[in-house]
Amino acid sequence: MLTASGIETNQSSISRDVRELGLVRVGGRYVPAARLVEADIDGPGIYDSELITSLKPVGANLIVIHTHLGAAQVVAVELDRREWPEIVGTIAGDDTVFIAVGSRAAQGRVLARIRATSRNPIPNP
Repeated sequence: MLTASGIETNQSSISRDVRELGLVRVGGRYVPAARLVEADIDGPGIYDSELITSLKPVGANLIVIHTHLGAAQVVAVELDRREWPEIVGTIAGDDTVFIAVGSRAAQGRVLARIRATSRNPIPNP
């Protein structure tokens, strides 16, 4: 459509522009990530159910979150912004977030907090 409109570009430029605009692909369309994350730090609905597709504990010190393509960094940034003491750090790819926690007890607390603040139930993979 861009070429038909006389705009010359390439896929890498478009991908970079999409990232810079803060868009996330959800349900086959791109929407601003800000619409999918609640602004209230302690309130309900931290994550729109459209972002997280599954949540799974791994071992005693890791949680893996799967998201829709392009949403992992939005989820990780939101977790980092909340500064939950149980979270040691996060690493985000394109559709996966690794959350490091200090203990199995901390892992359970983080899982419970994420589930409690989600608008809809998050399935285990």
